[in-house]
Amino acid sequence: TRVTTGAWPKTLMTTSTTLRALTNGNFLSCSTGTDLARIYDNTATQVFTTAVSGIAGTTDLYGCAVLSDGTVAIAWNGTTDTIQIRSSNLATVLASYSNITTTVLSNPRGIAQALNGNILVVDNTANHIAEITTSGTLVRTFGDAINTPIDIFVVPSY
Repeated sequence: TRVTTGAWPKTLMTTSTTLRALTNGNFLSCSTGTDLARIYDNTATQVFTTAVSGIAGTTDLYGCAVLSDGTVAIAWNGTTDTIQIRSSNLATVLASYSNITTTVLSNPRGIAQALNGNILVVDNTANHIAEITTSGTLVRTFGDAINTPIDIFVVPSY
């Protein structure tokens, strides 16, 4: 049971694209526009730095994931589509992959961590999945039979 006191942030109701639970009871919210990536506690109070892309013309954040080591993967969408791996408090960019020299990412949306630890990102325009290492290296693209995907979920191994 989750009990929330106080006012729920209006930006979460209007611009949030992804909410992800953190192991400490907090949650990660990723949003388009000016309310980008933030971590909230269970009272809906922002507790860490807001993550912004820092890339000119790239402000929309359509997907984020909490990785197994506690870091956060973010899919930025805009002029230079970029996948960033950030520290658990969002303050530091640890690695990134962008489409500056390739067209692998043209409209990144959902993002998840594969069982092998790599990042999977669905691209809504290229209609495929890109697999990227947590150090920011492209491994491959696959699944070009999918049509305008917006999210991805990895089923855990049991």
